Amino acid sequence: MEIGFKHLDELCQSTWCKNTFEECLHNLVNEIEEEIPFQSMGIYLKQKNEKYYQIKIHRHLSHTFVKDHIVNDDNFLFNELKECLTIQTTDKKYQFEHDFTELLIYPISYHKMLNGFFFIDRSTFSFSPVEIAKLNVLSSLLNLLVHINNQQELIEKLNELDSVTTLYNHRAFVKHSSHFFDHMNRYNHNTSLTILKFNKFDEISQVIGNHKIPQMLKEIADIIKDCIRQTDIAGILYPDTFAIFFPEVGQGIAHKIVIRIKDSIMQSPRLNLLQQCWGIADSDQEKITFEDLLNRTEECAFYAMRDNHSKIVVYDKGEKDERQDI
Repeated sequence: MEIGFKHLDELCQSTWCKNTFEECLHNLVNEIEEEIPFQSMGIYLKQKNEKYYQIKIHRHLSHTFVKDHIVNDDNFLFNELKECLTIQTTDKKYQFEHDFTELLIYPISYHKMLNGFFFIDRSTFSFSPVEIAKLNVLSSLLNLLVHINNQQELIEKLNELDSVTTLYNHRAFVKHSSHFFDHMNRYNHNTSLTILKFNKFDEISQVIGNHKIPQMLKEIADIIKDCIRQTDIAGILYPDTFAIFFPEVGQGIAHKIVIRIKDSIMQSPRLNLLQQCWGIADSDQEKITFEDLLNRTEECAFYAMRDNHSKIVVYDKGEKDERQDI
């Protein structure tokens, strides 16, 4: 049985070129449309950090169905697909939006891990052996596309994380925080930023030994992670400087969280020698940029470093913009 494709070479080539994931999916769906008549089709992908699958790209499905239809991990369909076997059926229990004569469902998986699935159905007649063979090939290519995209996203994420603390590095922290800041500012929601610097960090490093610094930084990062919300953004800007961005939080709540982190660091036998110098500032619905907020917070942190003991300084937006110790 010979299988001929109209544009398979170009499709495979686009997979390895600098096309985006969405462009590659679009090209793949176009190839299916040219090769095989069908009633409707859809590609479902697992959502990040979630236990459900949602339509990524489709043909001949209504907007309402696409918006509302999700498949959970506990769905009977998932239980079938997790075996990574293709479903070829006329059973209406697998129906999506339309009645059909035959339905094919292909798992999108890698090493037995289900990343999604692809369905295609017909309303009047069954798929021929040649058409099924073509779909098998295109399904394999789809698996490859999704796996490559997942690996690229993983690499991008790793490039954004500090290797010791697994917090965002300087560039990634500013990128993600400024994105949230702009969104919050658009709707006049308050946001806060806090920066933690350690006074005489180089001197302390020499006293305790540079080889112990990574372990200390990791412990500080773990304390920060335990004290903040999932929606907060934490990063390490420099070896002696941490930062936390709090969406929809004012200075008052930010200060309480800072106190919690500060006390936890002081209670650690390995960290209690560190002099913590904290700066806190918020937008307070002002029309400022994230860079303005970052500069204000850094000023407070540097101001806190003037004395040889731990201190928290809050940016006061009074007439003189005075910084006040708390």
